[in-house]
Amino acid sequence: IPADDEKATWRMSGKLSVRAAGQSQVMNIEWLQQGERSAIELFGPFRLKLAKIVADGDEITVRTRQGEFHYSEDSRLDLTENIEIQLPWQAMAHWVRGKNDVDAEEIGEGGYQFGNWFVQVPERDNEGPKLVTLNYPDIDVKLKIVSWIFN
Repeated sequence: IPADDEKATWRMSGKLSVRAAGQSQVMNIEWLQQGERSAIELFGPFRLKLAKIVADGDEITVRTRQGEFHYSEDSRLDLTENIEIQLPWQAMAHWVRGKNDVDAEEIGEGGYQFGNWFVQVPERDNEGPKLVTLNYPDIDVKLKIVSWIFN
């Protein structure tokens, strides 16, 4: 997480579960949001850093042990040989907070459709979402939020 933490709009930590192509992976996630800029770190067991993702406007940078990769908001990422996905990072920053990306209205019990994405917030408390699910064809993502910090 960047040192300029005092400029954060919010910070979230939790567990991220991704299931795709018959495989699943559970990671720890820390997400720092500063206005339109998202800084996301993914960790495996023993807090081994798997990736750092920075989405700033239309530019997305992904750093892994394999190197640094640059994408645009419209880019499609290859998750596996068979699965390609477009991640709407700017919209996702709203979804994590339980809001749609259009007018920042709260996502209701019926969920929210955005292109091929379907977003639901089955659990929330007075701080915000505790569980967010994202479904995309052949991909299921669950985000279990452990803590929120707001500035």
